[in-house]
Amino acid sequence: MSRKTAIRYLALETWAGRRLHPVEVIGENATTARVRIKTAGGVMLPGRRWAACGDVVQVPKYAILDLQAPNGGSHPNPTPDPS
Repeated sequence: MSRKTAIRYLALETWAGRRLHPVEVIGENATTARVRIKTAGGVMLPGRRWAACGDVVQVPKYAILDLQAPNGGSHPNPTPDPS
C-alpha cells in the first residue's frame, strides 16, 4: 500500500523573521498535519521542542505552506547565480 506524500514547508515565526523548513506531509486531519522533518540540522519547534531530520511530528495545519518556486525548482528562495 503506498501513501501519497507531498513536500511542503513548515513556516516558523522567530525573532529573526519567518523561517521555512522543508517537510514531507504524511497525513492530515481537520486541524493538524503529521509531517516528517527534511531539514538536515533539525528544527526547533515552538515550546523548545526539538525535531531532528527524519522525525515525525504533528504541527498545526496553518503552519504548513505549499510554495512553488517561480522557476519550477523545489525551493521557493533559490540562491542567486553569482555570474
